Amino acid sequence: MEKVILVGVRLPVQSDESFRSSLEELMALTETANGEVAAVLTQSRQRIDAATYIGKGKLQELKTLAKTARAVPLFLTANYHRASNRG
Repeated sequence: MEKVILVGVRLPVQSDESFRSSLEELMALTETANGEVAAVLTQSRQRIDAATYIGKGKLQELKTLAKTARAVPLFLTANYHRASNRG
């Protein structure tokens, strides 16, 4: 069983409920695939960091957590759908 750290970024275009639902779905999929969710790391941002996806501080936190938990990060894709529909 592989341990994973779920990493999610909530952008302003995504509601708290939608974000929470996406995380819950990813947790269920992980368990269905016989994975173990070791931790969940989330961050609210105005936009995705092009270089690191999450902020540099959160990235450092993730690196430390991954070593401690002996787990691999699994990133939740941010919801771009509504943002792409803006004129």
